[in-house]
Amino acid sequence: MTKPANRVTNRFHHVNKPFRHTSPSFCPTIRCNHTAGINLEQPIPRAMSKPLHIGHPAIAPFWAYWKRHYPRLGAPQWEWLAGCVEIRSSVKQGSQLFQPGDRPDYLYFINDGLLAGIWWDADGHRRIPCLIPAGHSLLTSCNLYTSKQLDYGLKALRRSQILRIPSLALKRYREIDAAGNELVHVLREKQIKELRAQNKLLQIADTHKRYLQFQQSMPALWRITSQQEQADFLNLSRPSIARYLREL
Repeated sequence: MTKPANRVTNRFHHVNKPFRHTSPSFCPTIRCNHTAGINLEQPIPRAMSKPLHIGHPAIAPFWAYWKRHYPRLGAPQWEWLAGCVEIRSSVKQGSQLFQPGDRPDYLYFINDGLLAGIWWDADGHRRIPCLIPAGHSLLTSCNLYTSKQLDYGLKALRRSQILRIPSLALKRYREIDAAGNELVHVLREKQIKELRAQNKLLQIADTHKRYLQFQQSMPALWRITSQQEQADFLNLSRPSIARYLREL
């Protein structure tokens, strides 16, 4: 695995100490004074047995995203995140990350690159129901409280750096920590907003107007996607997009 560039200052040096494992089932305990109404002595659920990623720079973007919405994050949340997150520093372009039926389910967070939901219609045409650029996320189940999964696969359209968190670990943490509950709420609301925006685009019958609206309302996605990717996302043809661009 390629070692990520050291872009992060050591502001978390106070938790850069390994835990003393007293038993094989050991996990740290939440002890924070800002979670009224929550059992502060419940153990933090650990999704899998593996070394902690405390201090790993790849965690910093997700941590910063979480902290923007919940500024009171501290050592307990950092330790939970470092203990259950899986870091994939270099996912090759074209890599398949998820297919319906794959278990367990995960929350994917993209640090860098571009992922996409992919399915193929009866005529063999690729369709892209969602695009997931850096700073965005996707849960492979429809929500944390169902076993029903997405009905499309997940693929890397660019070389990417991603984090993934088991959905079961996220669900359990949400139930014992207000910070976890806020994280799930923010991620869910953001995905709903993005889905509504895409549905609004697809309801525009005039394909020319649909493409122009995409360009205006989603300029960041427009800049980083190819004409074919845009066509598959908007249910258009690539020649039509090329023609629209010539007319601009």
